Amino acid sequence: MDRTTGKTGGAAGTWARARMAPPQHLAVPGGCVGRVRRAAWPWPWPFLTRSLLSSRLTMAKAASRALVLGTAGHIDHGKTTLVRALTGVDTDRLPEEKRRGITIELGFAAFELSPELRASIVDVPGHEGFVRTMVAGAGGIDIVILVVSAEDGVMPQTREHINVCRLLGIEHGVVALTKVDRLEGDAEAIELAAEDVRAALQGSVFEPAKIVPCSALTGEGMPELLAELRRLAAKVPRRDAQGAPI
Repeated sequence: MDRTTGKTGGAAGTWARARMAPPQHLAVPGGCVGRVRRAAWPWPWPFLTRSLLSSRLTMAKAASRALVLGTAGHIDHGKTTLVRALTGVDTDRLPEEKRRGITIELGFAAFELSPELRASIVDVPGHEGFVRTMVAGAGGIDIVILVVSAEDGVMPQTREHINVCRLLGIEHGVVALTKVDRLEGDAEAIELAAEDVRAALQGSVFEPAKIVPCSALTGEGMPELLAELRRLAAKVPRRDAQGAPI
């Protein structure tokens, strides 16, 4: 400050005038809202906007990878129960679904395979009357979890869902042979159920898919299923973020 005139000049004066300017609320890119003071010169918002957007794009590229998992299989073979065991989310949210005990609409749950790998799970209905809903949910799936009850084996919608996945071009999958707890440790019965699944997958893109006997209620086989999902996820090519939407 000039002691004789009382005026402030140079860079210090510019900052002083900015501090004396009335405050205003401002929303900046990134969702932050703050109180800033109106500067005495034009604030370089275009430059800051470009810098912030560039930083966000850089962070997005370096962020953890994401993909989509989806269930498939006959009604009442345990798809929703399996999703709940993996994620803690009950995807049957409608009162009608609760009352009838079946999935009617698509269900969704977030699922963290690892700190670097996040997934969304789409739980589809297995009833033959909702096959159109199943097709809508299966579009865009990277990895399918084909759920087959060890008690019942391969059923009509099991085969139908296999064909839907084939037509949609889904190439990665694992078979969850569920409800093995009901077989009370009968290894021969579990192997017979696995052979039934292998026969159904023969000649399809899922023929080499691993079959994991498991139980969503007791937790048996769940670590093996999770390990196979992680292995498959490492094989799925990363999607181009610049491409057209699915």
